[in-house]
Amino acid sequence: MDISKEMMAGKASGLIGFSFDPQQAVLARDQKRLLSIRIELNTTCNLQCRYCFSECSKREPREVGFDNVRKVITEAADLNVESVIISGGGEPLLHSRFTDIISLIFDSGLRPVVFSNAMLVTSELAAFLFDHEVSFMAKVDSLHPATQDSLAGVPGAYVGIQAGLHNLIQAGFSRPEDPNLLRLGVCFVANSRNINEIEELWHFCRRNAIFPHIQLIYPDRCNGVDDLLLSFSEIKGLQQRLHIIDREHYGYHWTSHTPFIAGECLQHFYSMYVTVNGDIRPCMYTNFDEHPFFWKDGRYPYNAFVGSITQAYNAEPFVYARSIDRYLEGKCSTCDCLPHCVGCRGYAYRSGIKQGLTPYQALRISCQLCGP
Repeated sequence: MDISKEMMAGKASGLIGFSFDPQQAVLARDQKRLLSIRIELNTTCNLQCRYCFSECSKREPREVGFDNVRKVITEAADLNVESVIISGGGEPLLHSRFTDIISLIFDSGLRPVVFSNAMLVTSELAAFLFDHEVSFMAKVDSLHPATQDSLAGVPGAYVGIQAGLHNLIQAGFSRPEDPNLLRLGVCFVANSRNINEIEELWHFCRRNAIFPHIQLIYPDRCNGVDDLLLSFSEIKGLQQRLHIIDREHYGYHWTSHTPFIAGECLQHFYSMYVTVNGDIRPCMYTNFDEHPFFWKDGRYPYNAFVGSITQAYNAEPFVYARSIDRYLEGKCSTCDCLPHCVGCRGYAYRSGIKQGLTPYQALRISCQLCGP
């Protein structure tokens, strides 16, 4: 389904409940308001992706109890957030009460956003998700069976993913009322195996009213992925090519300098991340809970299942993370993009910790994805 250039000219498409522009992010931060809560439901998965953080961390299979999920969603509703994003950890559709959780989010007046490999999406489930106003981000690393199966680590992954994606499209997910407010996204991890087809994936998304979301492999996340990593020049070359494609074919205009392709990430300003253990982070990759610097009496004190999201939001580490644009160092502190970009703070944090910096020092170093 092609979307006319005239309808999209000068606007940036986004996935409802997931994409928030810099103006929204800054305003939410200044008004001390959360726009979204992200939560892991489980660590189990039906794929064995080579680059997966959960797989390489060798976490034991876990599933968040429904009462704990309800506690988080109830508090999120009380805080007037716009969306609950189910991402990270594992394949959420494997949670024993997945549909009950979606219903709870919807009935609470919030937008459910689901990150999934889509393999378990039947036509019936797709209809249920559509009726419950879910925004769905499907994992598609390749449009070629051999490449997809190899990256997913499971034979037949391509067939299953494409079947699920087909069911979502048939349910109406790629027919948005507003071509710039999308309900279906495709997330692909850029790597050496698929870099030559990412432009094909990009066109596929743009032509079918699908939000394209590119992720990169964090080199410190797990071992055995060196052959998949892209060089800085490869990443920037890809970014420039996609920038040209969007400008010349679809009328989209975005800043090509920022570390993320076709967008910025300011989620520290407006969102909080809840792990499968209930521990709260500014984002998935700023793993405060794993550093003794933040512990009190031998444990991490910010937990959504035991304490509250509000408690963490008002705590000094999270206030510091939300205000990080005031403390940035190096090239980020003087960058022309600073009004709408603070780089990838998660990547900076993890890189800084690996270098032996304190958490606050790590959080404010220059973005490690924008080059030396």
